[in-house]
Amino acid sequence: MKKLILLVIAAVCHSLVIRWVPINVSFRVTDLFLQMLMSPLKYIVVMFAFSLSFLCYSVFIRTAIEQMYMIKKQRPLSWSNVGLSLCMSASFFILFTFGFWQTLLILCFSFIYGIISIDLRKQAVDRQL
Repeated sequence: MKKLILLVIAAVCHSLVIRWVPINVSFRVTDLFLQMLMSPLKYIVVMFAFSLSFLCYSVFIRTAIEQMYMIKKQRPLSWSNVGLSLCMSASFFILFTFGFWQTLLILCFSFIYGIISIDLRKQAVDRQL
């Protein structure tokens, strides 16, 4: 239940980032900085939503990598985690159609943070106990 709420929060924050930071074909970084200067409150809210989104998604990426490790070590899987990881993938594919660059950026940050937060040694110690 907790992870389902994380998935909903991530998808909502992700869609807010897509809506509030539109990237057009003629996008320039100076336009983004100008938007930040003209509406700093909106910028703070977008950065908070971006951070919350990629942190929530990184939990699912970490879980998916841990599940792959469990498959490799022939340990039992948690099918609810597998289902939630599939739902996370589906939400990424849906949001890719609305905002490709925003979604790609959130995916990259989530993937890097998810990999950094994995502790497979802890799982190996749990198995030995």
